Amino acid sequence: AGVGLLGGLVSATLAAWREEFEEEEAGERSAAPWLRPWQGLLALFSLGVVGFKLSEGASWSRAAYLIIGTLSTAGLGDVVPTTSAAKLFLACYAPLAVCAFARAVGAVALRPLDRARR
Repeated sequence: AGVGLLGGLVSATLAAWREEFEEEEAGERSAAPWLRPWQGLLALFSLGVVGFKLSEGASWSRAAYLIIGTLSTAGLGDVVPTTSAAKLFLACYAPLAVCAFARAVGAVALRPLDRARR
């Protein structure tokens, strides 16, 4: 289920980027407000990977895997923090990450409604 959701999000995001590019090519100005949450999510993802790697000493791929599971709330429990520092980091990071992910998904989901209103 998580892979299908992620695939749908990637597809919707790429389609929206293509629309924005075509509008810019046609000379229409677009502020792309839906893109800002994704930029924030990317920054938060990077912070999470580096933070977990440093606090747990995990590999980059293992840290990225855990952070993707945390962001999408699909944590499978196969990678868990074992050090106190990593547990504290994730306890502070998870609520921010889930909110950022929800905001980014919402920005893409509301895109068709915004287009219809114009």
